[in-house]
Amino acid sequence: MKKEGKKVQDHKNINRTLYFFIVAMCGFFVGILMAKGIKKGDFLSFILNLVFCLIVLYIAVFIHLVIHELGHLIFGLLSGYRFASFRIGNIIFLKKDGRMQRKKYSLMGTGGQCLMAPPPMVDGKIPYILYNLGGVLMNLILSVLCMIPAFALPRDSRLASVFWLISLAGIAMAFMNGVPMKTGAVDNDGRNIISIGKSKAAMRCFWLQMMIYVQTVENIRLKDMPEEWFLVPTDEDLKNSLCATVGAYACSRAMDQMDFVRADRMMEELLNKQTGMVNVHKNMLIAERIFCELVGEKRPEVLSEFMTSEFNKFLKAMKNNPSVLRMQYAYALLGRKDKDEAEKIRMKFEKVVKAYPYEGEVESERDLLTYITKSQ
Repeated sequence: MKKEGKKVQDHKNINRTLYFFIVAMCGFFVGILMAKGIKKGDFLSFILNLVFCLIVLYIAVFIHLVIHELGHLIFGLLSGYRFASFRIGNIIFLKKDGRMQRKKYSLMGTGGQCLMAPPPMVDGKIPYILYNLGGVLMNLILSVLCMIPAFALPRDSRLASVFWLISLAGIAMAFMNGVPMKTGAVDNDGRNIISIGKSKAAMRCFWLQMMIYVQTVENIRLKDMPEEWFLVPTDEDLKNSLCATVGAYACSRAMDQMDFVRADRMMEELLNKQTGMVNVHKNMLIAERIFCELVGEKRPEVLSEFMTSEFNKFLKAMKNNPSVLRMQYAYALLGRKDKDEAEKIRMKFEKVVKAYPYEGEVESERDLLTYITKSQ
């Protein structure tokens, strides 16, 4: 475990060093442009150049975010994957019933996602490197292309600065996604590639995640998906983040089946083990354990144990997630006995699910809301 922890820390240190190098380079070229105003003694030109560079940098990051996800899409299609969804920010496009739909969805720790239906496994294997690496490759390709005019134009021209900022923003994004590490609450592309390549179990778990997601897009609930998809991996395999995610899905399926005693036991065991589970899934399991306690024994000391500062940050970040809102509704109604607060949360839930992309999940949440009402 110490060796694994050291590797993760080394990856983080490398990533931070590269990131700050790119930021420093961006500052260098921004400084060149801003120096024009300083030399002239024109404070207004200085401010305008600063604002101009900040706007360009913001747009450059957005361009590379889109390009990154397009890279996953393009290289995924080349690898035999099929389109499932494409998200930038909280806007997501999904293909349902043969037509494209636009909905709202966000995930803590991610600026976008392109998720696809994987090809069938052959001898326990699927292509995975190009699909996961596609975003990084596209960022680097655009960065190299922008370097050509950046070098050709006068160094202190605004247009040269535009190309330099786009190029450097792409290199920064490529390193942040390509150097294996956790970026915020989730694993980045580089770490996913390493995780998948470690074992056949991890590769199967990667395939299972994608298959579960495709079924979710098609509005199929977890309880109605094949039971063999939700077998909890071994303790050794759970150390891999992809396998740990399948373990979390198994708990969610038990919740969808309304087997709260078994779900709570599974979640407690999973959270107490040394796993590679990402923070988003850990905190979501804690939210579900709170729900199980609220519809069960309602012990105040147990509920207060779960409410850590980290968990409260998670709740704020996921404030528009139907599962989180359902848990908060249960807390207000069953824990605090505050019907007015519960009703406000219920109204927010109804507003959120109008644009929520996964109808099967919404159906499951409504069943759980009904169960809460009956548990009063």
